[in-house]
Amino acid sequence: HPFDGLILQSTFTSLPRITRVLFPRLPVHLFAGNLFDTLSVIRKLTVPLLVMHGTDDEVIPCWMAHEIFEACDAPKSIQCVDRGLHKDIFVRDPDALIRAISQFIADLPRTHRVHSVDEPPRLEQWSASALRAFRRTVRRRSNLQA
Repeated sequence: HPFDGLILQSTFTSLPRITRVLFPRLPVHLFAGNLFDTLSVIRKLTVPLLVMHGTDDEVIPCWMAHEIFEACDAPKSIQCVDRGLHKDIFVRDPDALIRAISQFIADLPRTHRVHSVDEPPRLEQWSASALRAFRRTVRRRSNLQA
């Protein structure tokens, strides 16, 4: 599905590189393959990008956020939260992040994209129908037992 912008929060450049950071004495990166190669995706990005990261992130180093930011040729912005850790940047400076997100959304190009909604494949339709019937049955039984 097409999208108008991308926001990345506390993310890494690639799986092999983050395994080298997290497990510097183990050759885990040799088994990581090329999975989750954020940099290669960002280099092809054509929509605006907002990168948010904590400067003291204990899991993903902040230099990875800057590397992602530098790799992007599309319109971009970065918001680094001073002393922010991996999971607390919205606690440390919610006002700055909300401002950054609001500004990012306000600056998105005003395009009118047409999204075609194709009919899902028959197998998907059948499985969704079967799951709905199963949930109804479970709800009825639980209501009878209550």
